Amino acid sequence: MDAGSRVEYGITSDGTMEESMECHPVNEYGKAKLAFFEQAAKLCREMQMTYYHLRFFSVYGKGDHPWSIISTLTRELPEGKTVSLSACRHRWNFMDIADASRAVVELYRYSDSHPDECHAVNVASEDTRVLRDFVEEIHTLCGGRGNLEYGSFVQAKEGALSICPVNENIKKLTDGTWKEEVSFAEGIRRMLPQILA
Repeated sequence: MDAGSRVEYGITSDGTMEESMECHPVNEYGKAKLAFFEQAAKLCREMQMTYYHLRFFSVYGKGDHPWSIISTLTRELPEGKTVSLSACRHRWNFMDIADASRAVVELYRYSDSHPDECHAVNVASEDTRVLRDFVEEIHTLCGGRGNLEYGSFVQAKEGALSICPVNENIKKLTDGTWKEEVSFAEGIRRMLPQILA
């Protein structure tokens, strides 16, 4: 297994990102990840090795980058601060680190059932929503503390792109047993200061 990324897909018309679709990455990071997958898959097929290229989406949890949206909200809102945000109208997907880690373990556990196969595998939640809905849920879990300032944050050059992962391969490769265990609310509670959690 190796760690790929959702950015390998590039920009899709409706945000859908499915393992079987053709990838068109727009930045060098995505291009490098895709090139590695293509070369590794070829080599693994030649050597008759089972190979999974895991495309992680937005994984969050303790130890996340301090500037990520989840880290920022769970740190700033409990302190009563104002958080600058984009319009948050695009669709997004978050997965707790415990579920992402468990996905890797489960894929490995079932890998003997899929000998000599090579697959890209989306590692993402089944919970895809408009980003603002996630943000408002965090605000509620913070007891309504702090303020959300929508539209004041300048987007990255790619703009506000929706991501809507399809998780068919992880289900197929774990013989239909894969299920998340950590809800978004529970994952956020784990990141909040003890006084709120």
